[in-house]
Parts: sequence; structure tokens; C-alpha cells
Amino acid sequence: MRGVSIGVLVTLVVAACSSAASPPSPGVALIASWQQLGISCGQPVVGVPDNMPQWICQATIRGLPMTVDVEADDSSVAALVAQVPAGTDPAAASSVFEDLASNMSAFANARAQIVDWIGQWNGATSQVSMNFAGGRAAIESDPTWITLDVSRVPFASATAAPTVDGASTPTPLASSVLDSGLPTNIDGQPVLRGDDLRAAIADSADDTPFLAGGWLQSKVIVRACPAEPVNPSEAHEAVNMCGSFGLYDQPDNGVVIWVAPGDPGLLTSDMFGVVRPVVLQLHTNDSRCDFDGCAQEPVLSRVAWLGDTGWVGVSLAPHPTRPPTGITQDQAIAKAFAEANFPADSTVRSVAVELQTEAMPNEWPLEVDPWVWMIVADSPSRQSALVLLGYETGAFIESELPAPTT
Repeated sequence: MRGVSIGVLVTLVVAACSSAASPPSPGVALIASWQQLGISCGQPVVGVPDNMPQWICQATIRGLPMTVDVEADDSSVAALVAQVPAGTDPAAASSVFEDLASNMSAFANARAQIVDWIGQWNGATSQVSMNFAGGRAAIESDPTWITLDVSRVPFASATAAPTVDGASTPTPLASSVLDSGLPTNIDGQPVLRGDDLRAAIADSADDTPFLAGGWLQSKVIVRACPAEPVNPSEAHEAVNMCGSFGLYDQPDNGVVIWVAPGDPGLLTSDMFGVVRPVVLQLHTNDSRCDFDGCAQEPVLSRVAWLGDTGWVGVSLAPHPTRPPTGITQDQAIAKAFAEANFPADSTVRSVAVELQTEAMPNEWPLEVDPWVWMIVADSPSRQSALVLLGYETGAFIESELPAPTT
């Protein structure tokens, strides 16, 4: 991708403003606000997974190499993801992230709060996050990168996303009578839902397609992971679960199955930012799989049926029942203390068990078990923290510093 000097970009922005008397787009304005940091960005591209302009940028700040991925539409910046190499001293990583946040034009109302929170990051290897008005910030350290992700909530655009590759909604096929808003079969093929759908995905041994019924929801429909290739191939994007979208078992909250986007053009503008029933043709064992665990992940083949909008706030599925077994409360507390590196003077403020979709309403559930332990602890020597663990397995999901006050 050909680089564009930020100095040249700012000159173009100023010229455009003086001749057309219109402000720069939010993405261009954000990049221009980093002028003094010496960030260089490529030309914006539009495509999956989020179907909005995206800039890939690079810089060396305080001697540290950094990559920055910016996504924005006409309304605002949707996300900025900054990465420095794994093994970077936490204080050095925190300093360059603070530089980036201090100078950004985006998320202006929460800028000071974000900068202060970044400065308190202690190098934890688990993901830590904070919520602010209209968005969320997270820092995660893994064997490859230390990543800062600042995103708006909800992530999906307030305006309709453009249609990908000019595709349009498919014409519904002949189907049976509707059951709770969804066809029970299409052209004689059963539409699988709930446990039947999950079993079909788990048991699939080849790429034979099957029909999956559920609901699209207006909250974060598609999300990208931060540690993605700079120029991923079309084949990789088709099966990339980091760019997956959610198929829910009911219109409001519920349990979700994440689906890779498949070929370009399958996700259309009328599937973004809405709540509506849908039947998807899915398959597993895609020949384009290029990473561990990909074979058993569902991939979109086509949209077989798309129902009406207007399902906001409707709850059809019975409230899920908490599993009869799981790790004990004492085990959950011990695991939480270990994951968040709580000091010895920490005390437990609260322990609760909630559905993931209720505990984390603006994020994707990160494991199949829909129930989570929510443990909050306080310490006089450091920030409070909220830790989320899988209810049955105790698997770490994420932590938030400081813990919410409510």
C-alpha cells in the first residue's frame, strides 16, 4: 500500500477546507491531529469486515515502532487500534499510547479519562478495559503485540452501511409457515436453530451446507481483531473469525453463534444496524482455512431468507437456565485474584453469576458457555478490578480496571 505523508495529507485537508468550506471527514481529521507525532498512513480502503474506510498507519514514537489501524465513517471514528511489539517495557508502551490518545481528535469528550486510564496500566498480560460515554478502551498484551483498542459503542454505524460490492438482498425462497418469525424449512430443507444448530456445526465433517435460523442484532454486528495482517488476502478474510458477525437465538440478547463472512458481497447494507430474522446457509471445513481451529467454524455460503425489521426489544427464547455444575465460588475468586494479579491486601466487593450477553451487552461473547462469574475486588494499594470468568470452566474472559461503580 502506498504511503501518504501526514504533512501532505494535512496540506490537502487545508486546501479542501478553504475551497469547499467543508470540514474533513472524521478519519482524516483524526490522522491530521497526529501530525506532530510523525504518523504516515496509506490510502483508505473500504471492504469487509466492517465495510467502512480504513487507514493503516505507521510511526516511530519515542523510539518505538508502532502500527495504527483507524476505521471511520461519515459520522465518527469507529475504532483506532495501536500496536507495539510484544516485550516492550510496559511503561514505554503506556507512554506512546498516552501520546497517541492525548493528541487524537476522536473521542474528545473522554480524551482525558482515556489518557489517565492508559497511564495506570501496569503491564498485565490479560486484557483490561474501561467503558466511557459512547465507547470502550482496552489494552491487551499477548506473545505478538501490546495492543490499545479504543472503539465507539455501538460499533455499527448510525447510518446504513454501503452495500458491499453492489450486492443486494436476495429474493426469499419458497418457505414453510413461520415459527416465531422464522421459517421452519426452505425448499424442504430444515432450518436449524438453538441446540440443533450448534450440534450440526460441531458434528459437521465436510463442507456440506446447512440452513441456520436466528436474528441479526443492531449492536456490534461485525468486529475485527486488532492483530490482523496489514494486507490480508480475500481468502483469509472469507474465513476470518476475527471479522465474524453474530447470529443470535432471539431478537434481544440471547445466545450467539459467530459466523465468518464468506465471499465478498454476501453481507449487504440491509443486514447492518438492524434487528431482523434471517436464515443463512452455512458450511464448515472451508477449503480456504489457513489457521488452527478454522475448519469447524461456520462460514456464510449465502443468505437464504431475510425477514422484516421491527423486532427491537422482543424476547422469544426462554431465559436460559444456569448450568447445574460449574467451578465453585471459592475457585472463581482464587482464579480471578490470580488473573488480575491482585495484591495481598485485596478484598472481595461482590460476586455474581450473569449471562454474558447481560454482563457484556456491547461485546461479543468469547466462549460457548453463556454464563460468567463476575468478581469485583478492591485494594488500597491499586485500582479496583472486575474479572469475568466462564461459569462452568473458569476460563478467563477479561478484566476491567477500575471496576464499574454500579
